[in-house]
Amino acid sequence: MTWHLLGLPDGRSGVPSLWLQHWALLHGVEQVQQHDWHRPLRGDWMMQLEEMVLRHPRVVLVADQLACHLVAAWAAHSRLTNRVLAAWLVATPALARAEDKARLPSWFPVVRKPMPFPAWSIAAEAGAPVQDWGARIVSMTGPDSDEPAWPAGWDSLQSQTHELIETN
Repeated sequence: MTWHLLGLPDGRSGVPSLWLQHWALLHGVEQVQQHDWHRPLRGDWMMQLEEMVLRHPRVVLVADQLACHLVAAWAAHSRLTNRVLAAWLVATPALARAEDKARLPSWFPVVRKPMPFPAWSIAAEAGAPVQDWGARIVSMTGPDSDEPAWPAGWDSLQSQTHELIETN
C-alpha cells in the first residue's frame, strides 16, 4: 500500500518549520500551504487540509505545533478521515494560556475528541490534549535547530508507519 506524506507546518511565525522544510526537500513531504500564516484561522486551515487530502487516496499527516490542533479539528468534522493512515504530531502546544485565546480565538474551544485514525505524539507541551485525541506518546526528543533535518524523527516516522501498515 502506498501513501502520500502531507506536512502541516506550524506557520505562526510566517515560515514553515525548518525540519519540515528539510523533509520536503530531502524526502518529498508535500507542504500544505495556508492562506494567512500571520493570522491563522482554524476554519481556513481546515479547508486547505481538506483540499489536500482530496488529492490523495491515502495520506500520513505530519503536523507541527499549532497544526496538531488543525489535525484534531479537521478529523472531528471531515468525511475524508478514511483516507488518513495516521498522524504524526510534533510539539503540540497546550493552548491553555490567556494570550493563546486572545491571539488565536478561532482555535477555541480546543477539540478534545479522539481521532479516528492512529496518531503518535512527540515532544508535546504539558497539558496538550494529545491523550484526549488518542495519540500514542513516543519517547524521543523533538526537532533541534542544531540538526534541522531531524533524521531521528524521519527514521521513527518511517518505522512506525511501516509497522502500522504491516499490522493492518
